[in-house]
Amino acid sequence: MTTSTDLHNSERHHSLKSASFQPFEYSIRAIAIACVVSSIALGAPAQKPAENPRIPELPAMSSWRHQPLSASYENGALTITAGQGSNWFITPIDGTEELSADSAPTLLFPVEANEFVLSARISLDFASKWDAGALIVFANDRTWAKYCFEKNISGKPMVVSVVTRGRSDDNNHFPVEGHSAWLKIAKISNGFVLYMSLDGKSWTILREFTLNEGVDYKPGELRVGFLAQSPEGTSARVVFDDIVFQPSRIANPWTGQ
Repeated sequence: MTTSTDLHNSERHHSLKSASFQPFEYSIRAIAIACVVSSIALGAPAQKPAENPRIPELPAMSSWRHQPLSASYENGALTITAGQGSNWFITPIDGTEELSADSAPTLLFPVEANEFVLSARISLDFASKWDAGALIVFANDRTWAKYCFEKNISGKPMVVSVVTRGRSDDNNHFPVEGHSAWLKIAKISNGFVLYMSLDGKSWTILREFTLNEGVDYKPGELRVGFLAQSPEGTSARVVFDDIVFQPSRIANPWTGQ
């Protein structure tokens, strides 16, 4: 016969047994939740950094200042794909710092020559406003020049130059028909000259400037190279080919030859 005392003891034993398993059950649940949270936090594997392509036309190994979505060098063509919102600009207008950006993938190499010439044909599809490919001269984060083939605010391809001495200026030169243009940068003494061409043979001077007046950059202090950007798009694929680097003074500064 089961007495009331036996029932009471049985209930008490059952409650103690249940209580003893609760911490273990909670531990299992906590571990399971932690695993789920960790898998969400980790997400997909991190994107593998782009390699530093060895470009035979250049005198030194290049390196990335900011990583691209992808990059390759094949059959004389360097291809750089910039990601969403990528740009490089330091606004000259106080109070609008949100217009500044420093995220565009830029491939740079050091220059030992005091005078030099860098040129390339730049081609892209111009999917979004301000998509661009550019040649770069870089001294430091606040002293550099960006020479672009860019889709302007009206949707037309245009040659544009940006010279940054603390803050950036912005010069729109003239529109170009088509999706390719040849750009050239020549360093002459302490100054720079920008040229453009529609056929890679006949060149037009667009601008002359200094990066830092009175500063004589020593060999290796300047880096030059290539940039892709897509400030308002999801991406921009830029192809640089017909790349020429000349580690000496340009023969005729007026004709660009």
